[in-house]
Amino acid sequence: MPLWLIYPFAVAFGAVCGSFLNVVVVRLPRGESVVFPGSRCVVCGAAIRAYDNIPVLSYLLLRGRCRRCGARFSARYAVIEAVCGGAAAALIATFGVGWASLGFFAFFWLQLGIAAIDLEHWIIPHELSWPGIGIGLLFSWVNPRASPRAAVLGAGLAWAAFTLLAWVGEKVFRKEALGLGDRWLLAMEGAFLGWSALLPIVFLSSVQGSIVGLVLMATGRAQTGKPRANQASDPASAAQPDEDDWVPPRNALPFGPFLALGAIEWLFLGPGLWAWYQAKLLQALSLS
Repeated sequence: MPLWLIYPFAVAFGAVCGSFLNVVVVRLPRGESVVFPGSRCVVCGAAIRAYDNIPVLSYLLLRGRCRRCGARFSARYAVIEAVCGGAAAALIATFGVGWASLGFFAFFWLQLGIAAIDLEHWIIPHELSWPGIGIGLLFSWVNPRASPRAAVLGAGLAWAAFTLLAWVGEKVFRKEALGLGDRWLLAMEGAFLGWSALLPIVFLSSVQGSIVGLVLMATGRAQTGKPRANQASDPASAAQPDEDDWVPPRNALPFGPFLALGAIEWLFLGPGLWAWYQAKLLQALSLS
């Protein structure tokens, strides 16, 4: 197939997958089926016809509104579709046409979905992370970045390291330091990218998360936090709150989106970043 057909097909395929990802991002946190019923307006409930469900294009033509009731749709729908389309083309350009591009697109799709859900709801659904680990381990047989051994080590070391850090943090700070979902997310990233990618991913995630947090605090846009739902009425019960009552502490940011960002950056830029680091290290050693 000529390139002038491959890339448009990849963009279209990615955008369609992004359209389904929008359904997952909206419905999965609510415990709803991602298959039935079909796409519909969340305000009036009207079914979205096929000609109004063309990725990106329909959003632009309808100016981000429901054809029936005029309710405005979030721009996130078009952004996710466009990003998935661009990612599919970028993966073809990076890895060529084959299983590698398809496997890493699944990885990208899962990362983007988890980031979007965690950013809004502060949860990382096991319905995405657990199958993602399994897909990553199966993909390792044709994965150019991680052998089956590296994938197993990546998933296992990621989960064990984050579990240990969470336990130490809970003992030191006397509160939850890392969510369980973050451990499974990093385990999935280790399964796809191997154990050697874990430290760079955590480093990139931590640095970028800190920068964003500082910027939000400096501009006065950091979260203010609020008491748990049962805290005001029953202070005694607030000592052991239910998971559903948990709210983010003041100035907190979910770590999942930054882990996903670090993993995607390492997927596309990892070899170049590693070569640059090695060159700088050798240069520093030679000067010393």
